[in-house]
Amino acid sequence: APLLSRLNFPADWRVVVVLDNRTRGLSGAGEKQAMATLPPLPQAAAADLCHQVLMRILPGAAEADFALFAAGINRLQQVLGAHFAPAQNGSAYTSAAVGRLMHWMAQADGAAVGQSSWGPTGFAVLPSAARAEALVAAARAAGLLLDGLVCHTVAGRNHGAVVG
Repeated sequence: APLLSRLNFPADWRVVVVLDNRTRGLSGAGEKQAMATLPPLPQAAAADLCHQVLMRILPGAAEADFALFAAGINRLQQVLGAHFAPAQNGSAYTSAAVGRLMHWMAQADGAAVGQSSWGPTGFAVLPSAARAEALVAAARAAGLLLDGLVCHTVAGRNHGAVVG
């Protein structure tokens, strides 16, 4: 599909990337099998996803409106997680530990959370580096960063691919 929009990720926002080194997401033949057994995404769900992207996520990023962006990301991830859950042992997340942490981060600080593709990597977007650092520290103190989970806090890279 052609590129329809390219927006800079707000400079102050941060993404907490959570890796679970104990498990792997689907790929290759397993991914093909999962995709073949899942029902088509219902039209109403596809329309909801389009609405989230066009009316919340893109405008939220364009205007650095974190609340609007987070609401769109969280709804998009909720719909997609429910659709793909049958291929992920009934869960929106491949890793139960990542899923618990992402749910906690969304509840604790209003983070925009989700899973990258088939996981097990999760992400939480926060409106500032200070909020991201505080949330990771609070998660650690709450005992949610179990052995095997690795967190990295990163900023957006506001340029296209660099071919070397």
